[in-house]
Amino acid sequence: MLHKLWKIAWISVLSFVLITAVLVEAQTVATMPTYPVEDFTADTAYKVVKVIDGDTVKLDYNGKATNFRLIGVDTPETVHPHEPVEAFGKEASEFTRNLLLGESVYLRFDVEQTDLYGRQLAYLYRAPDGLFVNLEIVRQGYGRTYTGFPFKHMKLFQHYGDRARKAAKGLYRDDGPAADTKSQSLVYVTRTGKKYHRDGCLSLSKSRIPISLVDAQQKYSPCGRCNPPQSAAPIQSDLSPTLGTKLESQVYVTRTGQKYHRDGCRSLGKSKIPILLADAKQKYGPCGRCNPPR
Repeated sequence: MLHKLWKIAWISVLSFVLITAVLVEAQTVATMPTYPVEDFTADTAYKVVKVIDGDTVKLDYNGKATNFRLIGVDTPETVHPHEPVEAFGKEASEFTRNLLLGESVYLRFDVEQTDLYGRQLAYLYRAPDGLFVNLEIVRQGYGRTYTGFPFKHMKLFQHYGDRARKAAKGLYRDDGPAADTKSQSLVYVTRTGKKYHRDGCLSLSKSRIPISLVDAQQKYSPCGRCNPPQSAAPIQSDLSPTLGTKLESQVYVTRTGQKYHRDGCRSLGKSKIPILLADAKQKYGPCGRCNPPR
């Protein structure tokens, strides 16, 4: 009799565990951002003329060679006129080149259709299979989700970007530039928040300002949602050239201002948020008082 009771108890426990697992999986699927389904039957496919780098391509657009910046993607720099090639930049460019060279793409646009450099901003879907190129770069770990401005697929990109990081894909692999030794030394804050975050945290949906972990700990507390690092790991020697370049290209902004500044500028009296020069130029103008780098 006792044996039968134990057997019934174990069956009940196992049933409860299985039901809980199914419910958790169902909830995960239900909350997963929706993958876009597009109909391209009436669309023009534009030929890819050149892959400039991991997140920029040149298309034959209405008879004119036009540069397109992929929305929502940020890959390591390879062709910036004032900066050296960043770690993993060549690999990211090669990945995009393999996806698109000799192919044609369909286009979809968002609210913002051009950037500060005059490039068209678009979502690219490869013809004829409909591969969502922007998302594929993030999904395979060859680029991060760019949250410098809001876009309609941001949560979807962050979801797959986080999966790529956890799976150590692409630039998140052990020898990649976003490996733990580097990612633990760089975190992100928002314009008005009091917390610092990991890259990809949902709290960064409105603004995303890179900052060193050491500086972040002076003014901010760690986010309870994404659990960012609380101690910086030593920087590996093979990453130091890239990080050194970024430190040399660091400028500062304030919580409410529209300009970026050199360290020590009097305009930084009330607040001082470090930001990479490349990111600052996307949203701010240079200060006329301290004349920061351009």
